[in-house]
Amino acid sequence: MDHTEHAETYKRMLQLAQGYEGYLGIEPARNPDGSGVAVVYWKDHESILAFARDPEHMIAKKKGREIWYSHYMIRICKVERDYGRPQE
Repeated sequence: MDHTEHAETYKRMLQLAQGYEGYLGIEPARNPDGSGVAVVYWKDHESILAFARDPEHMIAKKKGREIWYSHYMIRICKVERDYGRPQE
């Protein structure tokens, strides 16, 4: 399967998200088999909803459900605390 459109859409969604008020960052991870996860951080729930309603993002989500992903999981979580030894 050709993943070119999916990869380009991912890049565009990242670019689009970065332009939204409340975007704080992303932490993507990929497995050797190509499966992966991306944690996207937002200032508040209103910021999440604003991006969710973006017309380009809505098209990308539809393609994800109908074409690219046989299964997926969306979790909206609140980070209560963050600590550790981050790479600098």
